[in-house]
Amino acid sequence: MNRIKRMCNRLFNLKQLGKIVTLSLTLCLFFWNKQSAQAQSSYGDFPYAQSFTSGTKPSEVSTPTGAGTNDVAFTTNGLRLTRAANSLFGAIFINNRQFSSKNGVKIAFEFGMYGGNGADGISMFLFDAAVTNPVIGAPGGDLGYNFARANDSWAANRKAGLTGAYLGVGIDAFGNFKTKQFQTDKRWNGVSLAGSSHVTLRAAAGPVINNTGQGQGFTGYPVMITQSTLAVPTGNGGAILNQTGGGYTFSTGPSTGFDLKTTGLGATTADADYRKAFIDLVPNNDLLGNNNGFYITVKIQHGSTITTVIDNYLYRTSFTYTENANAAGNTDYNTNSNTGADTQRTLSATVPDFLRIGFAASTGGLNNIHLIKNLTVTLPYAAEAADDLGATCRNIPVVVDPYANDIAYAGLILLSPVPTASKDNIDASQFRFLNSDGTTATNPFSVTNNQGTFTYNATTKKVTFTPAVGFIGTASINYSIKGITVPVVGGPYGDEAYRSQNATITVRVSKCQVITNPMLPSGNE
Repeated sequence: MNRIKRMCNRLFNLKQLGKIVTLSLTLCLFFWNKQSAQAQSSYGDFPYAQSFTSGTKPSEVSTPTGAGTNDVAFTTNGLRLTRAANSLFGAIFINNRQFSSKNGVKIAFEFGMYGGNGADGISMFLFDAAVTNPVIGAPGGDLGYNFARANDSWAANRKAGLTGAYLGVGIDAFGNFKTKQFQTDKRWNGVSLAGSSHVTLRAAAGPVINNTGQGQGFTGYPVMITQSTLAVPTGNGGAILNQTGGGYTFSTGPSTGFDLKTTGLGATTADADYRKAFIDLVPNNDLLGNNNGFYITVKIQHGSTITTVIDNYLYRTSFTYTENANAAGNTDYNTNSNTGADTQRTLSATVPDFLRIGFAASTGGLNNIHLIKNLTVTLPYAAEAADDLGATCRNIPVVVDPYANDIAYAGLILLSPVPTASKDNIDASQFRFLNSDGTTATNPFSVTNNQGTFTYNATTKKVTFTPAVGFIGTASINYSIKGITVPVVGGPYGDEAYRSQNATITVRVSKCQVITNPMLPSGNE
C-alpha cells in the first residue's frame, strides 16, 4: 500500500495525466476510493439546516459571552444578532454539530443589515471542533473574530481573537474588518485600504511573538483577500495577499455593484433588499485525498441577482503574512502611541479534521440591525433536489417526475476536473418522502394524508399523487435524494452526508368542471 501511495504522489505531481497509463491511473483511483470508503460515515452532521424563524432558541445553538453583553434575540424574522443601537455585540455558534473538513463545506444563509446608519457588519466563522467552548473575538470592527490590542491607557479594550479560529468571513458594511488599525485604543493587522461594503477573508490565529502584547490570540488572523461590492471605477476596491513577501496586490472594484446593507429586510428575491450569502470551501485535494487547504468562493445574492465577489481564493496551509501594527519596542505595555517596524511571520493554517460554525455581529459609533436566517451547511457536490409542480383535476391521479430538475454527482472530488452532475447519478432506491419535521416517513415510498396519497416507484423513478375523494386545493410533500457510489470512479456520494436538502412536490387540484353549451334552437344554426 505504501508503494501505491508513493507512485500516486509521483504521478499527481507530474500533472500530466494524459501520459499516465490506464492501469496505473486505475490503481491510484482504486486506492483513493478505498480511503474514501473508510472515511464514509465520518463526515459529521452534514447536511444541516436551521431557519432561525421559530422565535425560540434552537437546542443546538449556544450564545457565548466574552466580547460584552450578547444582544442576540431569536425572532420569527430570524436570528437578530444586534439591534440598531451603538456599541452592541451579538454572537452564536452551533454547539453540537460538527462538519468534516475532508471533502469541503458549503454554507448558505440569508442576511439583513438595515434599520440604522451603517455599521459594523456580520462575520461567519469556522473554528476547530475540538474547541468545545470558544471565546469570541473582539467586538466593533473585528466582528467577533479578530483580536484587538491597545496600550495601557486602554487596557480594557484588549481582547484576544476567536479561540480555535480557522476562517473568518466578514460581510462588512462599514469596512473596518479588513483595515490595519494602530491607535492607542485599538491595534490589529490588516490592509491599508479604505472603503465600505467589503467581503473579507481572515485566516487563523498566529504564533506567539512576545509576552508584551503579542501573545496567544493576539497575532495572526491576517487578511487574505478583501473585495468591495460597490462600483469603484477608479482607485483600489480590493486587495489580495501575495504568495510571498507578506504584502498585498491591490485591484479596482467592480464597474457595477451593490451595497451589502439595505434599507429593509427583503423577504423574497423579488425585493431589492433581499440578501443571501453563499460560501463554498472546496478542498485542494491530491489524488490520495490529502487536504492542502481550500479554494474559497463567496457569492452574494442581491435581489434576484447573484454576484461572485471572491472567486476560488486558495487558502493555503502555510504562508507568509505581515504583522503591520507593531508597537515601538515590541510592547503595548506603556502609554506610548509610537509604531514599530513591520515583521514578517509564517502562519501555520493546518486544516482541522472537523469544523464548527458560528456568527457574530457588532455596532460601534454607527449601527444597524444585523440578522440572519435560513442557514444550510452541506457538502460540495452533495445531491441537489429542486421543487416540483404538478396539476390535476378532482379525483384524477397525476404523475410527477421529481428527478427532471434534480442532480447527483460522480467522480473524484478535485477542483479540476470537477465531478460530473447528472440525474443519472441519483440512486433511485434512496428516494425518501419526509415528515413535516424533516424526518424520514415511516414508509419512505408512500405517504397518505387528508390531501391524498403520494407514491414513489423506484423502477419508473416517478411519483404518483392520487387526490383524496373530493379533495380540491394544494397538496404538497417534501422529499430528499442522494447519489450512488460507483467503484473506482464514483466517489463517496452514496454516504448519507451527501443527501440533498429537502425539496417539495406541490400538486394543484382543481374542480375542472366541464360546462357544455345547450343545443341551439332550430333556425339559429
